[in-house]
Amino acid sequence: ANFVVTLVSARDLLPTIRARFGNERARQIEHSLNPQCLSGIAKDGTYRIRRAEVILPVDAGDFAFYDCAYEELLQGLGAINDDASVPWTMFN
Repeated sequence: ANFVVTLVSARDLLPTIRARFGNERARQIEHSLNPQCLSGIAKDGTYRIRRAEVILPVDAGDFAFYDCAYEELLQGLGAINDDASVPWTMFN
């Protein structure tokens, strides 16, 4: 398995995103998502997941931690149809 989970303090979430993705991509992420946590995947030419990463804040409260862990770990395990045109799911 190539799935990395990084646990950080809430104050270190954005600096960790910047360190992982670079300043420009981090600004785009921050502007479009205003993340409380984050997941990402890398896939190959046939869309198979080759690597997944999750960044979770550990001190944002139990609800935020479990909510983020549930959603981001599921996202990292497989690409899903994250689209507002489908019925409600955990992801939309």
